Amino acid sequence: MEYNSNFSYAWRLTDEKYMKLSREEIKLVSVIQPNESVLFWNEKIINKIAYFPINKIYKNNQKVIANCGWGDESSENITRKLLQEMFGNVNNFRFYWDQNNSIMVNSKLFIKYWSDFCYPSDWGNIIYISPQDIYIYHEDILLKGKK
Repeated sequence: MEYNSNFSYAWRLTDEKYMKLSREEIKLVSVIQPNESVLFWNEKIINKIAYFPINKIYKNNQKVIANCGWGDESSENITRKLLQEMFGNVNNFRFYWDQNNSIMVNSKLFIKYWSDFCYPSDWGNIIYISPQDIYIYHEDILLKGKK
């Protein structure tokens, strides 16, 4: 990953206190430029899922993992297994912290470190695999996005 001063979440990937990626693993992450991130968000994501307002997230989207267990090692490992079943055949996907800040990440890397990418306090992370496979991580719940 190259450092990008416009990437607000670089600390999540480079600060040892928050992320445990090795130098080799960090190479499997590509920062998407903010303008491209916003364009893709507007064209491919926001109109495909119920994301705003907050009450629509739970009303209109399907819960896939009701409690990801962030912070509890045993529960996090269960979530890893479920993510492996869901994303194990995917090579890379887009991960969004918000419309301006996204990365292309290797799925195996994401699965291994999912709790370093996703924090329950985040407003709503987006995992974009395809137009039919868009996921929202919000308050330690993983939902499959739909309108």
